[in-house]
Amino acid sequence: LRFFIPIALLCGKKITFIGSEKLFSRPLGVYEEICKKQGILFSLKKDSLTVCGTLKSGDYAIRGDISSQFVSGLLFALPLLKESSTLTLIPPVESRSYIDMTVSALSQFRVKTKEKAKNVFEIGGLQSYLPQDITVEGDYSNAAFLEALNTVGGDVRVLGLDKNSLQGDKVFFDYFKRLS
Repeated sequence: LRFFIPIALLCGKKITFIGSEKLFSRPLGVYEEICKKQGILFSLKKDSLTVCGTLKSGDYAIRGDISSQFVSGLLFALPLLKESSTLTLIPPVESRSYIDMTVSALSQFRVKTKEKAKNVFEIGGLQSYLPQDITVEGDYSNAAFLEALNTVGGDVRVLGLDKNSLQGDKVFFDYFKRLS
């Protein structure tokens, strides 16, 4: 949901997301505040969210200690706007590895962002995603559950993990070694 809200705000049409009450009970205040500032409808109910309006280019500043999903959502949408934007993350910045993964994924599809200062991203407007054939790397977070079996005598081999991954969760290997 946090990825798709900014994307929905690219079309300028009324869009309603429908889902479980649990999904819509998760914090969405970052987007609600952006919509309020830009005069965009943001109507949250217990099992739905309706937005209507068009996201505008500009300077965005959001706290870095909230979910990186808000940052990723904006990074997905802002390059498609007519003008450049700046996204500033207010320290402390948590989940930086997920933000780095988003920037890396964007670059794979030829969308450019530039970190012009620490935690300040410059995103050019009028960009387009160019189709690419890529292989999606394995998920270290999920792999950790299976690899944990090896700490208690299992013989599990998880394939498809990139040793050079930006995923912060790959640190589990170091922790599991300490348990042995």
